[in-house]
Amino acid sequence: MKRNITLMALLVGSFLLAVSASAQPVADRVPAGAIVYVGWQGTENVPGYAGSHFEAIIRESNIPAVFRQVLPQAIRRVAREDARAGADLQMVYDLLAPVAKYPTAFFFEGLNFEGRQPMPRLGLVCRAGADAEALRARLQAVMDRAGDPNLPVKVIVSGQDVALLVGYAPDEMALAGDAGGRPDALTADAGFQSALGKVKADAVIALHINVDSLFKTIDGAVELNANADERAMYEKVVEAIGLRGVKRLIATSGFDGKDWMERVYVEAPTPRKGILNMLDQPALGDDLLKVIPATADLFVAGSFDVGKLIAELRTIVGEIDPDAQKMFDQGLGGATMAIGRNLRTDVLDPLGAHWVAYSAPEVAGGGLPGMVVVNKPDDVAKAKSGLMAVSIFASNSAASALAMNNAPITLGGRQVKYGDLAINYLATPLVTPCWSVQGEYMIAGFYPQSVIGAWRQIESGQGLMIDTSEYKALRARLGAEQISGITFANLPATAPQGYQILLVLSRVVGIADLFGIQSPPIVIPPYHIFQENLTVAGGVSWVEDDGVHMKRVAPFPGAELLQGGGAGVIAPIIGMSALQTSIMLPSLNRARETANRVKCGNNLRQLGLAMKLFANENRGNFPADMRSLAQYAVANDVSASVFLCPSDGDDVPEGIDEWPLDQRLDWIVANTGYEYAAAGLTDLAGFDVVLIHEKLNAHDNDGINILYGDAHVEFHLRQSAVKELQKGKK
Repeated sequence: MKRNITLMALLVGSFLLAVSASAQPVADRVPAGAIVYVGWQGTENVPGYAGSHFEAIIRESNIPAVFRQVLPQAIRRVAREDARAGADLQMVYDLLAPVAKYPTAFFFEGLNFEGRQPMPRLGLVCRAGADAEALRARLQAVMDRAGDPNLPVKVIVSGQDVALLVGYAPDEMALAGDAGGRPDALTADAGFQSALGKVKADAVIALHINVDSLFKTIDGAVELNANADERAMYEKVVEAIGLRGVKRLIATSGFDGKDWMERVYVEAPTPRKGILNMLDQPALGDDLLKVIPATADLFVAGSFDVGKLIAELRTIVGEIDPDAQKMFDQGLGGATMAIGRNLRTDVLDPLGAHWVAYSAPEVAGGGLPGMVVVNKPDDVAKAKSGLMAVSIFASNSAASALAMNNAPITLGGRQVKYGDLAINYLATPLVTPCWSVQGEYMIAGFYPQSVIGAWRQIESGQGLMIDTSEYKALRARLGAEQISGITFANLPATAPQGYQILLVLSRVVGIADLFGIQSPPIVIPPYHIFQENLTVAGGVSWVEDDGVHMKRVAPFPGAELLQGGGAGVIAPIIGMSALQTSIMLPSLNRARETANRVKCGNNLRQLGLAMKLFANENRGNFPADMRSLAQYAVANDVSASVFLCPSDGDDVPEGIDEWPLDQRLDWIVANTGYEYAAAGLTDLAGFDVVLIHEKLNAHDNDGINILYGDAHVEFHLRQSAVKELQKGKK
């Protein structure tokens, strides 16, 4: 069994190497029925390599020496300590070395269901030429050491090719072409040739997945192993999600002049359904790209319609199980009750379908900490109202969770003004997640300073990325008039920070020195070599009736590592996000235990949101009294029940929405369970200023909820509440 596992690990390792370093050479030996095909030109004669940026970097590096000298010594060192482990590592090295050297193809032809268990049918083919027989003997020795008699593996020579085959009978021909081979080569397959025409045909690396054939294999496994109910559910899920709309995927990478070009094509023709409907979005125009300053060192822009995604998911769930759709709707309804706004129609739908994220030095110092996200809402006022409701709910949920756990800290949402710019933020250490809606745009960032810098750029309308020669050259190089997404990285600007990361990663090889194996002290070239071979990198994607297309260019493979820009702060940001999430979740679990208090808190949050929106429309002034607040709230579809404390036991009269406005307002003022304390105040009121509070006899005199100047709500026991209210009267 252990030998079987070792052999499979070798085969998987070969596949991973082919993917990572992995084309249509040797595709003439791959059967047309291959579900997965990966090809690699080999290191001996890589087309386009001579004179490329990549060659210049490799020539000045010691990376080849690590693989040719350090790694074999390390394997021998391991063997002295553990002979078995050393032998296994040597087998892996002996198998992967020829895969890297010669033109090689990996293919997976599916599963054979005729035996006791499904058997994979796959192969690895190396075009070794005159070295074919010597390589066959070498691979056969590896298989003899690692092989399992129950696993059908064979190593053969066919012409100038050596093949390692798994899952085929001893007398069964697996390879296509050549003397005695199968006639159904992948190169003769019309679908493969058509897809190849969408990408770079003479690439160094190629990947092709026949998704139609993949589903036939999955269908066979389901038919064999699932019962009738499970098969029916499988068909429902696949059909609802629309996965069968994807026919094939092909990706190629290779040299284009001195640069490295990647092409991807996903065949997914119209009409599309299910999740594939998300592909059908309006093209990305220059109107949103105009927010990006000319000095941005990196940006990404694309389509993501969150409201449409929710609608598609609801439809998918309904097609799979109508009862599940009801639960989905209940979940949306719960979110609506919690935030006081319809999550989809009032929060998500008003946002625009296109987003931009960028980093620029003059906005907030560049790098990840200075990253800003910009959206152009379809309905600015509605988006602002919806985001405000979500922010208030999130901050108050956190505050409630802390209070219920008697935590000695506070966590809440705040608002700060910088000129006319009102920025809503979450007061946390290390990062200050924030957002603002100003003019036609929603801007979000990790710090208020980022939002301020982004808005100043938008206001100026000067120095735009789309006007730079670098951007225009990239667009001209990549083509595609109507795009759905674009990325841009000014590697000459970001490389100094990224190079430091590369230096650290390159010294992993120094582990060998600790065990007496001398490794090169200089693995990657000095910085000036990189600097001389850096260009702007970027890519575009677009959607046509036949499917999705992507094209990307970079100076050399792996150039993304030189984007740098704040990698060192990723962990703290993730950590803080996890902390904030862990604080918010308990509030949801304990909601039933304090139903009346939570309902009152939600009521006050909605009233606080109405007050903030009123202030935005009235030069920062809050309503003069409870009646003025009620009039504004009712006009904006806030239910009269929001003004009632659930512990009072009062109900809103039936048909109150049909009453004359003055009569409705009279009833609300006479029956509300809350007292208004914001007369004469503005939205500059501090976080400790009381705006509205419950009456002191609420909740059986146990305590009351209080709404403060920054729209957060706290529950105070009676004694503490009295002190808070007295403090506000001083």
